[in-house]
Amino acid sequence: MSFSKPSNQDEPEYMHDEDYDEEEEQAPPENKSTENIATDTVTQPPYFPSPHEKYHIKLGSDAELKCSAKQLTATNVILWYKDTNVISNGKQLTSGEGHFKILSDYSLLIQNATHEDGGNYYCVVLPNDIKLHVEVQIDEEETSPEEQQAPPAEHNQASQIGQQAVTETNPSENGCNGKISQSIILTLITITLTSVLRI
Repeated sequence: MSFSKPSNQDEPEYMHDEDYDEEEEQAPPENKSTENIATDTVTQPPYFPSPHEKYHIKLGSDAELKCSAKQLTATNVILWYKDTNVISNGKQLTSGEGHFKILSDYSLLIQNATHEDGGNYYCVVLPNDIKLHVEVQIDEEETSPEEQQAPPAEHNQASQIGQQAVTETNPSENGCNGKISQSIILTLITITLTSVLRI
C-alpha cells in the first residue's frame, strides 16, 4: 500500500508575520482627545454691551426700558429693581402691577410715567449676578412757543376796556365830543346870567 502526499490545497492557511504588519498599518487613527471637544462647546457667560444707560421720559407717556443682556440661556433668571425694591422676578411682577409690565424680551414697560418713576433701575441676570444700571429722568411736557407768547384772555379784555374808558373820558382825542362839551358849558353860563339879571 502506498500513501500519497497531500496537496498544498488541503493545507490550512496560516497568517504570517507580514500579514500582521499590514493589519497594524491599516488600523484607523485614534480618536481626538475629548478635552478639545469639551472646550469647543463651552459658551460665554451672559454680559451687557454697556453697563449703564440713561432714559429721558416725558411726563405722562409710556417708556420701555431694555434689558439688553447677551448670551442668555434657559438657566438664567432676569430681575428688575427700582432702587432697592424688586419689581419683577422673571416675567412675574412683584410690585407696581398696572403701572409696570414685563415684555416678552424682559424689557420693563413704564405706563403713564409720573415724577415718582424717575430714579435708578437695575436689570440683574442670575445666577451670574451681572447688572445693567438704567437711569431714568422724567421731563416736563414742553409748552409750544405760541402758548408761551400769547397773554391770557382776561388780560386782553381788561386792556381793551381800559382803552375804551380813556378814549371816552378824553375829549382832546375826539374833536366832536370836545365841541359838544363846550357848547353845553356856554349854554349853562348864559342861562345862569339871564336868571341873575331878571332878579
